[in-house]
Amino acid sequence: MKKRILNYLRCPKCNDALSLTIFEDKGEEIVEGMLLCQKHSIFPIIDSIPRLLPGVLKYYPDFNKKYEEKIKQYFKEDSGELNVFKKNFLQTQRRFEFQWLKWGDQNVIFGHTKEEDTRRILQMLPRGMTPKNLEGKLILDAGCGHGRYSEIFGEMGAEVIAFDLGNGVEVARKRTKHLDNVHVVQGNIMELPFTKNTFDFIWSFGVIHHTPDTRMAFKKLAGAVKQDGYMSIWVYPKESSVWELSQKLIRGITTNLHPRILYGLCYMAVPLLYFVKTYSNTNPKRNTWKQCAQVIYDWYSPKYQTHHTEEEISQWYADDGFIQVETLPIKTGVCGRKIQPQIHTDDDKSKK
Repeated sequence: MKKRILNYLRCPKCNDALSLTIFEDKGEEIVEGMLLCQKHSIFPIIDSIPRLLPGVLKYYPDFNKKYEEKIKQYFKEDSGELNVFKKNFLQTQRRFEFQWLKWGDQNVIFGHTKEEDTRRILQMLPRGMTPKNLEGKLILDAGCGHGRYSEIFGEMGAEVIAFDLGNGVEVARKRTKHLDNVHVVQGNIMELPFTKNTFDFIWSFGVIHHTPDTRMAFKKLAGAVKQDGYMSIWVYPKESSVWELSQKLIRGITTNLHPRILYGLCYMAVPLLYFVKTYSNTNPKRNTWKQCAQVIYDWYSPKYQTHHTEEEISQWYADDGFIQVETLPIKTGVCGRKIQPQIHTDDDKSKK
């Protein structure tokens, strides 16, 4: 974690500012430390990544032992918050951690090379925006997963926060470690640990439909976009009623399988992609079985998955204070520019 991003970080529960205690640093880089909220305990910085999740300390016993005396001064574990997290997010977190462990360090991800992903980003930029426009801008890659998009934005010259729920952030950090302008943060979109009205551009590709409430996830991200900033998202499109019902029934089984069992089944299902078109166009004619298996696993593993229409998403933008809302070349990809909401005074109302 670079010291300069502290101003952007907030307690995920109350959005209060966080104080910083450094245990180990290397110049500007904080390797180990903790972020303290007076109301909601501490959040550790481990392997240069701030971990802004409830109860996250219990997963790092070596860190706890090393700094036991300092941690005891502040630690206030809220078992209620931790139980809510486990109920709503733990399955999703674990499934994607497994995915990035197996596929995250590959050169071809979701069937695409880095060059293909760069072209995808260019397709998803708001009209008139170019890589040149992004130089020096603050970007949130919301649900960064493997970190490929964060890497590309960083190489375009933007200041990027790569943000994700699970320990897949380790993969994103490894991929972007050579870029001083990319910062990796672990946290939850539903409890966004950032200052409001902050980011010049938020990018979220194939992420918020894996939350318990897709509309609320969108609203959380929208609140973090600054005035005249932009946001581009892509979510799964709604298909025919037959497809929707069949997939709901299949996922009712697969989401309850152990990840390792599902991993093996996904390889067995690869031949189906000769006949079933994927959103990434991954298929055995152009991709390896491992690359195809990832797409199948990604579809059938997480607990939450919702499907939407472009009209529905465009309305979300309009309702949350965006203009210049436009659909993008990728189906159910939508972007918009945020404007300051109008504030009506009592005098204004009395004149109507």
